[in-house]
Amino acid sequence: LNQQPNQTTDYFAISENEFGCISKDSSLIIVLNPFQANIANSDTSICKGDSIHLIVNPTGKIVNWYTNTSISISQIANPIVYPNENNYYKVELSDSLNCYNSKDSIFIKLKQPVWVDAGQDIVLPFQTTYTLMPNYSNNVINYLWSPLYDISCSHCPNPAIEVNNSNTYQIKVTSDSGCTAKDDISIFIECESVKFLMPNAFTPNNDGVNDIYKPYNRGINN
Repeated sequence: LNQQPNQTTDYFAISENEFGCISKDSSLIIVLNPFQANIANSDTSICKGDSIHLIVNPTGKIVNWYTNTSISISQIANPIVYPNENNYYKVELSDSLNCYNSKDSIFIKLKQPVWVDAGQDIVLPFQTTYTLMPNYSNNVINYLWSPLYDISCSHCPNPAIEVNNSNTYQIKVTSDSGCTAKDDISIFIECESVKFLMPNAFTPNNDGVNDIYKPYNRGINN
């Protein structure tokens, strides 16, 4: 019997002897057909530090990804990659008997990096006004400051703060391509004896303003 099946087929044989005894057996013929590897993702751009989930078809094949950058598992059809440079991600699929194989690739480009340097932490006198002057990359288009305590604006590059409390301020920036970066700066109030102030006048007229003669101080316990 000469058979050339074009798909996986199970063949059965039955034999019977002169006494009517019957024997059966089967043979599974696995047919491997050509295929085309296809990465479902299109060429794309992402921010540095982000990841992307790749998917290659058809399923059920032996998979090998070829890349110089970080990849979760290089022998699966749906790995996660973490690009740190512009790079082609190439994949090769083969069947279980290595009769056929096929390749595909995708190009992932890193968007222009964005960065912010909020500056060194600083110590300032109580109730002074200070303008924050971070350094920004030239592709920043949006600014967001937090928290909003004693700060003049939340969406400007150089807000002014009134130093009433020690605080840490965070600046989050967004680039023209949607990438983000963060940094923070801490403002501390200096505590010195010169912060003990005695007024030279008061107005005890019961209007609720300066009615009581008392010292103004900061950072003094006793």
